[in-house]
Amino acid sequence: MATLLSCPCGSNRQFAACCDRYITGAKNPPTAEGLMRSRFTAYKLGNADYILASWAPEKRQDINQTELVESLKTTQYQKLKIISKKSGTRKNHSGQVEFQVTFLSNGQLQTFRENSNFTKQNNQWYYVDGNIS
Repeated sequence: MATLLSCPCGSNRQFAACCDRYITGAKNPPTAEGLMRSRFTAYKLGNADYILASWAPEKRQDINQTELVESLKTTQYQKLKIISKKSGTRKNHSGQVEFQVTFLSNGQLQTFRENSNFTKQNNQWYYVDGNIS
């Protein structure tokens, strides 16, 4: 894979100092927002393994892995915009992040907005679920 200079998550940080260290497992994201940004980056890079691993363990059985992998082949994630966040800091055990994603699917540029829920278990943040609007 080519070296990415700036992180796809829009943090204005270098990829190696941002989401790459979470996706490779070198570190855990310290906040719910950090996990949200790294999940977006994994979607953009087509890394289904990280996306699945970052889902809350109790929710993983609900995920259709085949559909996820297929959707990563046909969707090109363009941009992440964090709208708001509630809790989800190093001190919290839950948090919410509202965000907007721009993506290209079937030749059409689209957006969706989601308010996501996160939980911290054993000092690691996980994505639980979200409401798309």
